Amino acid sequence: MFKKFLVASCFLTTMTGCLSTIDSTNLQSTTPVPEDPAYNKIYQESSQKFDFIDKFETKYKITVSQLNPALRQAIAARHEKVFLEPQPLLTEASQKTAFFITVYTANGKLADLADDRLWSVQLRTGSSVLKPSSIKRIAPKERWYVFFPDINTWSTEYLVLFDQNAPVNQPDAVTAVSELILASPEGNITTRW
Repeated sequence: MFKKFLVASCFLTTMTGCLSTIDSTNLQSTTPVPEDPAYNKIYQESSQKFDFIDKFETKYKITVSQLNPALRQAIAARHEKVFLEPQPLLTEASQKTAFFITVYTANGKLADLADDRLWSVQLRTGSSVLKPSSIKRIAPKERWYVFFPDINTWSTEYLVLFDQNAPVNQPDAVTAVSELILASPEGNITTRW
């Protein structure tokens, strides 16, 4: 018995000695992302939320964020605070009309916004109707959560791009109301910007 005790105590003494040699000056603890009221205000102004509920059953929830210049600039500033580097994200969105869309649904088949058999996505401005030039699924969601707080474990995120830029020489184009329309067999939404 004494022999087992002696072996166990020698083992523990040896192992704790190895663990105590870690240089703690090289370790950096992770800190939570700081609150950013200025970013949150711009995000709220640039986003619209929709819940589709039928007979007390949530069919899906959608959050649409228009990636306007103010939100893109706020994302760039927040990216630099969080990741300590300049923001390389969303560069192609600056040349087009772009939306970041978060879709949550219990029916996994309806989560695929890029499937044109399930979803119709279009942008209307005045009499013109555009289909997206690109619908890209975004990952990893952990990187994007700090910018879009409606992301969760069960949601799917998309960057939707339209080949439209507001013409500088047409004053009505700046004030024209754009409508983003998302339609599926479960229902449809229309956002106005």
